[in-house]
Amino acid sequence: MHKTRPAPTVNYTKNMPDFDTMMEEWKPEMEAAFKEFEFPGPEIDMNTADYAKLCVNMCDIPVHKL
Repeated sequence: MHKTRPAPTVNYTKNMPDFDTMMEEWKPEMEAAFKEFEFPGPEIDMNTADYAKLCVNMCDIPVHKL
């Protein structure tokens, strides 16, 4: 039973961004861009994983490949 249980710790292969930096407010330029541009709506022909990648890329949020 315990062999199939996940490990109690997580070992990251890449450095994770600083939490406090990630929680900072967006720069005013980014806030203005959010008001000017819209994210694609539900009519886009894309699976959920690719849509999520698109959204974080539009927000300039770094994502590591698995």
